[in-house]
Amino acid sequence: YIKRLLKRYQKSGELKSHLLLNHFICIYNVFDDAATPLLFYKIDKELWSVLKTFLLFLGRIPEYPKTAIHDVPVDVECLGILNKV
Repeated sequence: YIKRLLKRYQKSGELKSHLLLNHFICIYNVFDDAATPLLFYKIDKELWSVLKTFLLFLGRIPEYPKTAIHDVPVDVECLGILNKV
């Protein structure tokens, strides 16, 4: 369902931030740190910038080791919406 919500945001600009945050929190409660690579594996590359923005907001992007995730840009519009939460 996360993938569907991210695609909807990409196509229409409609971001259901609270619903996405709840889904991310539930996934991290179950999978803990293993959820980060799992999410990047299952989500399409064109959605990675929005995904990275949510994970940075939740503090779930590890600083070390440096990976390809660190080269993905942050979605500024999404970050602005999250900072209002």
